[in-house]
Amino acid sequence: MKKDDFADGLSIAEYEESYKNSDISKSIRNYEHTKYIEKDKHLESITDMNELRSELFLDAEKELNKHLDNELFFLEAPTGSGKSNTALQLSFHLMGEHGKKLFYIYPFNTLVEQNMKTLSELFKDKKLQDQIVVVNSLTPITVKENIKNEDSTNYYQEALLDRQFLNYPMILSTHVSFFNVLFGSKKEDIFGFYQLTDSVIVLDEIQSYRNYIWTEIITMLKYCASLMGMKIIIMSATLPNLEVLTDEKNQVVHLMQNRNLYFEHPIFKNRVKISYELLEDDKITYEKLLQHIIENKEKQQKILVEFIKKDSAYTFYQMLIESKEIEYDVKCITGDDSIYEREKILNPIKSGEMKDLILVATQVIEAGVDIDMDVGYKNVSLLDSEEQFLGRINRSCKRKGKAYFFYIDSWEKIYQKDFRKNREFTLCERNMQQILENKHFYDYYNQVFKLLRKNLNENTDGKGIEDFWNNINKLNFSEIAKRMQLIDDNSWSMDIVLCRRLELEDGTVLDGEEVWNEYKNILEDSDMEYAKKQIKLSVARSNLKYFTYRIKKNSDLIYNDILGELRCIYDGEQYFENGKLNKKLLEQSGGLFIDI
Repeated sequence: MKKDDFADGLSIAEYEESYKNSDISKSIRNYEHTKYIEKDKHLESITDMNELRSELFLDAEKELNKHLDNELFFLEAPTGSGKSNTALQLSFHLMGEHGKKLFYIYPFNTLVEQNMKTLSELFKDKKLQDQIVVVNSLTPITVKENIKNEDSTNYYQEALLDRQFLNYPMILSTHVSFFNVLFGSKKEDIFGFYQLTDSVIVLDEIQSYRNYIWTEIITMLKYCASLMGMKIIIMSATLPNLEVLTDEKNQVVHLMQNRNLYFEHPIFKNRVKISYELLEDDKITYEKLLQHIIENKEKQQKILVEFIKKDSAYTFYQMLIESKEIEYDVKCITGDDSIYEREKILNPIKSGEMKDLILVATQVIEAGVDIDMDVGYKNVSLLDSEEQFLGRINRSCKRKGKAYFFYIDSWEKIYQKDFRKNREFTLCERNMQQILENKHFYDYYNQVFKLLRKNLNENTDGKGIEDFWNNINKLNFSEIAKRMQLIDDNSWSMDIVLCRRLELEDGTVLDGEEVWNEYKNILEDSDMEYAKKQIKLSVARSNLKYFTYRIKKNSDLIYNDILGELRCIYDGEQYFENGKLNKKLLEQSGGLFIDI
């Protein structure tokens, strides 16, 4: 098939015009003309959250416009300060007249979907919406509107080629997908590589992954941006100054020249009052935690309780349900839940329908979940995670939020390869409590950087940075791809499909067994043309995700059907009680769940 439109870029002028006419942009520009504090900046008199967001937005924009020739930018801003909106406008500036495509890259698929929804609401023109495409393993391959006839030869071929070669003007995807394209050595990674040239890329929460390759990440992003004409914005509320780990300094533009003006402002700093009273006895019991919640809960409160192990979350969830003193609705969300179950639990919380609520969760709640809770309880882990957790409490700054930290489960085994797991870097130590309260994350990261430099940068064995540069010099692509892989291959887990009948939020009814059989029939159809098969499989996989669960690899699992390594149980409903998966019932059938 001949294709000659691979160079099509984003019609950025139309997006800018549409954004300029949005309510949020008009509000910011009105603030800029009437109230913006440009010189001798003091923000103590500001008591309105949106005014503070406007100040931050305009400061970042002003700093960016001074450095449009640079390639790499850091946007460090507090949780709830409007980073995504700020980054959107900054990316438009960077596109200028020469930018080809926009990539928005997030740590999790939930964040991808959440921001796709936000952009669709912001850009209501269907022509603009059609240029924004999600590229991940969960979303069906997009077929362009101008390809009308499904029976034509080109219908499926063109759709598949567009996906393989990332032939979309604006792409939302994950860090894993982005790093595969930038560093991967497989053909499906290499196809889209050239699309990164002259593109603008926004990376959200880059510190979420494998800090033992932070030096490689920041160095390679610097060089690739320079060589390929990319403009990269890296943003986070806890953004480490990764440039410290490299030999070449002062090449990254820090868009918040005085970050303390915002991080130490009462609206952000005092949004959540933190208590460490439950850490005074070091480890505590479930019973003590339950009693503390009972004694301190108030009416019309939404309480979030986060554990770092699934078994602990389930244990405490059961205790709350059985407690006669808990009159709240009690929900539980973990990595065991399917996308359908997460949406069923979270949507009423997001919409504000649920008031008296206790939500028990694991760390899946920390990022990519836009909820606003009143009180939080969390098992201590990494300091970055603690700040992410606080971002779920009093998110709108309309009330008084409170958070308690406790210690029931140890974090060391969960974060075995992470240099931040040392007790000295956790809230068990008073100096780390002060860093979290004052939002002085650079003090925390400076200590972590010392360990990274000593154990990795200066290491001369296969783990050291010198070995990585040797592979670069030798163009050892497979080793480079392996080193830059963000998530290790998971050889100790497997996916299972539990068939049941579900009604989605939009009223669509899905029958799990029908979805499974459709997927199976497409997969086994040897006569179907390749491109058509790939498109139809992407749709089938998207439906199958509502029934898919991840458990420990176990040859004793009793199942009805198998495709490759994917097992299917037809009567999945038998393992659910009141709409919630009962782990114990499934484990009796041989399905053992991963504990973290």
